[in-house]
Amino acid sequence: MARPIDSNPISAHAIQGQRLLLVLGGALLAVLFLTPLCVEVLGTRPRKTSVSILRFAFLALVALTVKKGGPGISVEAGLQTSETPLRVWGRGFLLGMIPLTVYVFILTIVGERAFEGINNEFKFWTSVIKYIPLALVIGFLEDMLFFGFLATLLGQRDLPCVLIYAISHFLAPSKSYIWKEDSWAMGVEALQAMGDSILGAWDKPVEVIGLVFVGSTLALLCRRTGHIWLAMGVHGGWYYVRTISRKLGEDLPGQHEWLFGTDRFYDGVLGWFAIAATGLIFCWTQSRTKEARQESRSQ
Repeated sequence: MARPIDSNPISAHAIQGQRLLLVLGGALLAVLFLTPLCVEVLGTRPRKTSVSILRFAFLALVALTVKKGGPGISVEAGLQTSETPLRVWGRGFLLGMIPLTVYVFILTIVGERAFEGINNEFKFWTSVIKYIPLALVIGFLEDMLFFGFLATLLGQRDLPCVLIYAISHFLAPSKSYIWKEDSWAMGVEALQAMGDSILGAWDKPVEVIGLVFVGSTLALLCRRTGHIWLAMGVHGGWYYVRTISRKLGEDLPGQHEWLFGTDRFYDGVLGWFAIAATGLIFCWTQSRTKEARQESRSQ
């Protein structure tokens, strides 16, 4: 695999087992105690609240346990780069949008999606603008968690990061799960419901493989660049196209969902190729850039 553009000084470090256990244990305790508190005080729903607490607690605890004299929090988070971060993110954003936009267009042509057009222009263009910063935030949080901090704790090993990334999408308890009202043991319920939901991933092999493709592509981008900014942009581009496409049309369920997927896009075989195309486009453009640089130096 090619050497990263921005060499990561912690890439050769071993797995930080004790720190990983401490952070994971603290995140689970946060779910136990904060889930019922948030539900009671803030009136939130336990299903998504518990997952959000788990992720944010993990992020916070990793940041709080950064060792003094170590590489620093920006390096551990995968944020350090010699390039202009937002420019790199913008390049990744376009890189993520292109193949998925083409895929949405193909789905519409073959009749797997119904194009409804713009019903309310003001709301539509407001959404177009509003979801750009949201795309930045979502990519920032998820990629920093899985391919920044978690990768640091696991000694920059891509495979476990990709697998954890894929499985984490099944953490949210089932919508049909019936919660006990006014229960201060709701945190225990949440952890149990998360476990049941993860076991349910066995019944969704196409979706699991799609998420592995997503995670592998993001890990490849992080590894080849040495930071998470490009991966964040690509992730944001995927999210943006998926969200905006839902404003313009809807998925038409049929007998071939295993091939075309739903409006999630990654849960169909052709969606896998759309995701993989992002990595291929990046590798091709990177090699072309290197060739251009070599030619300019030789002249």
